[in-house]
Amino acid sequence: MIVADANNMCGELTVTHPRRSDGFTLVEMMIVTAVFGILLAIAVPNFTEWIANERVRSSTNDLYAGLMMARSEAMKRNVRVDLSRTSGSSTDWSAGWSVKLTDGTTFQTQDGDSRVAITGPNTGTVSYSPTGRPVTGSVDTQFSISATGYTSVATRYVCLTLSGMPVVKRTAC
Repeated sequence: MIVADANNMCGELTVTHPRRSDGFTLVEMMIVTAVFGILLAIAVPNFTEWIANERVRSSTNDLYAGLMMARSEAMKRNVRVDLSRTSGSSTDWSAGWSVKLTDGTTFQTQDGDSRVAITGPNTGTVSYSPTGRPVTGSVDTQFSISATGYTSVATRYVCLTLSGMPVVKRTAC
C-alpha cells in the first residue's frame, strides 16, 4: 500500500505494509495435531496399564481391609468371625466376599470386580477365632490378585501370618 505522508516535505511516497493478522497457519495446526497424535499413541497403552494396576491395588486393599475387619470383630466380640466368598467355586474369589458371624450376621459385603482375578483358599472361608488367630483350616492362607487381560501388571498377594495378621506382598507367600 502506498501512502502519502503529510509530514514528509519532500513529497516522497512511503510504502507501508498492512499488519499481519495474529493466529495460526494451517501448516502450524497440522504439525501440532501430528505431534499430539504421536504423544497420544504413546500414552494410551501406558494409561490403560496404569488403570489395571490401580484396580489390582484397590482390590488388594479391599481384601486386606476385609481380613482386618474379620480379625478385629472376632477379638472385639469374642466369637468366631468368617470372611467368606459370596459366590463361585473352587479358589475363585473374584465375585466378592462378606464378613459375618457364624450365626449369619453380616458386617461387610464387598462386591468383586470382573476385571480383577482373585484366587484364594478353596474352602471358600477364612475364619478367625476369638483370639484373632486364624482357625486351623485358615492357617497359611494366601490370596493372589491379578488383572485379567494384562500380563504386564504385577500380581499382588495377601498372606495370613500365624498370628492372623494379613500382609500384602509382591511375591508369593
